[in-house]
Amino acid sequence: MKKKSAESKVYWLVFADNFLEDHPSFISCQRWDDHGFDTRLMSTGNSIRAQWPTNFTLYVSGSEPVDYFICGAYYQAVSGDFKKVLSSLKVEGVEFLPIQVIQEETGTRFQGYSIMNVTRTLDALDWEHTNWGGKQIPYEDPYANLDIITPALKAGIVEGIPIFRLRVKERIRPSIYVSALLYKELEREEAKVGIEFYPIKVVDS
Repeated sequence: MKKKSAESKVYWLVFADNFLEDHPSFISCQRWDDHGFDTRLMSTGNSIRAQWPTNFTLYVSGSEPVDYFICGAYYQAVSGDFKKVLSSLKVEGVEFLPIQVIQEETGTRFQGYSIMNVTRTLDALDWEHTNWGGKQIPYEDPYANLDIITPALKAGIVEGIPIFRLRVKERIRPSIYVSALLYKELEREEAKVGIEFYPIKVVDS
């Protein structure tokens, strides 16, 4: 009998672009107007609410709402249902920034969407068990985060943290990670259209 694999404690939250390509009726981003917002602020792990433009607009195609979609390299839009799940779990370390979402051809507006900014960052990388691009573990490289293929995380640091980003050598990776509890709750509430979840290795430390 095949041994059942252990359930992951942490998942990488990824935009399901292949799914949306196969379902063109779902909304997807075509362009955006951020009124000159400094996108570098999205990578600091800090609150950016005070700098956020009040009339930030995403223009989309499609007519059926999704719970998660991306615009460019920096903007990650989430639905009201996604936000409700995080609110029900009293999740900290994330802020939701107001936006307008408009169907480009018809002018139809989709309500409840926000740009998600994950502000909680963790120095949780297990260097020895991480899958690196080079042969050597780049302990001294200040840009080591760029050489990570698949991270491994320290259990003692990520335990009980619902959503976070990874900090490596004081540089913050854009990837978003969620706990098994948050993943299951998003699944139970059917608030994960547009999202794929990839298990991440968690190592006892």
